[in-house]
Amino acid sequence: MQNRESEKEVRVEREFYPDFRVKTERTWINGRVCGPFRRFFNDGTWYEVNLIDGLEAGTKIYHSSDGKIYWEIWYHQGIKNGMERRYYEDGNIENETTWENGVKSGKQKFYDKDGKLIQENLWSNGELSEMIVHRDDFNAKLTFSLNSELSEVMYI
Repeated sequence: MQNRESEKEVRVEREFYPDFRVKTERTWINGRVCGPFRRFFNDGTWYEVNLIDGLEAGTKIYHSSDGKIYWEIWYHQGIKNGMERRYYEDGNIENETTWENGVKSGKQKFYDKDGKLIQENLWSNGELSEMIVHRDDFNAKLTFSLNSELSEVMYI
């Protein structure tokens, strides 16, 4: 008796642009979209992500036309869940955002091109509750009410 796991039917499906360049590439396992998925854009950028039953799972990675990573987003069952990072061209982190079940949560950080922290946002249930701005000449803490309106500014 053979193991059904060893009888997997795997195929790769490709969609093409009119000029025959690959537009999408997806993997099917036993009739379900599972495994690597790649989407290629006209400007030469592209992304890759793993799919499980057609839903994004793991890290979705965006690449520039020269292959450098410029954006990463973690997914679970098709929903943003975990860290999102955007990068400058030189590979330094531009910003980081934490997601919980598709909603911004916790700290969001922004950096200048030299890697210096310039701003922190605090998110709670998708609402911006606090923003701290870091500058060479001053630091400011801005607090927001529940409806994301500015309620307090404090220079620190």
